[in-house]
Amino acid sequence: MSALHPRRAALRLGGALALAVALSLSPSVGATAAGSGGRVEERLAQAALHMRAREYEAALRIWKQLAAGEVREAQYRLGIAYRSGRGVETDHARAAKWLKEAARHGHPGAQYALGALYQKGWGVPADRERALELYEAAARQGHERARERLQQMLSS
Repeated sequence: MSALHPRRAALRLGGALALAVALSLSPSVGATAAGSGGRVEERLAQAALHMRAREYEAALRIWKQLAAGEVREAQYRLGIAYRSGRGVETDHARAAKWLKEAARHGHPGAQYALGALYQKGWGVPADRERALELYEAAARQGHERARERLQQMLSS
């Protein structure tokens, strides 16, 4: 089988390339370790491709490596995988562990997801005040669903 011309390969991977560009421009990708640069974005894009292809073990392997290096996007993705059971057995305590790490590094999606775990008492003790704090932190960064959840909780 002949190799694709680079431009054709790029067109074929259109969605993946768009994802890689979006990830490279997203502030939530950032690693906390200095000098992690473009390689992190490439690895995150590879993991995203694996997820789309339902190659969960490969994606999880990448996220675990990056999460150990304190890449907040990888920590967030691992937390979401454990919360949803996508590629792993559902484990709310592990989800909370990884979401706490990503939230500690300021990831708004992780703050929102961790807030939901505290609100529901999944993997962590139910704690309305902690959930509100996390939703507020995410909302301050422009996370719309966190803003909506915060308003719902404050009005009830």
